[in-house]
Amino acid sequence: MAQSGVGQSETLEEVEKQHIIEALNTTGWRVSGKDGAAEILGINPKTLESRMQRLASTGVRKNA
Repeated sequence: MAQSGVGQSETLEEVEKQHIIEALNTTGWRVSGKDGAAEILGINPKTLESRMQRLASTGVRKNA
């Protein structure tokens, strides 16, 4: 199996968190609208907001 840039010990939640943070950083923390993080991730903006709230306790914040 081909290896990605993901560490072997990272959980799905950690990978999801990093992916969300990267998308948010790319968009200047714009969640919705044209060129927003939700569009980049291919998910509904409300879904992204929900995931951000769920992951907030593990550090998904603008300064992360």
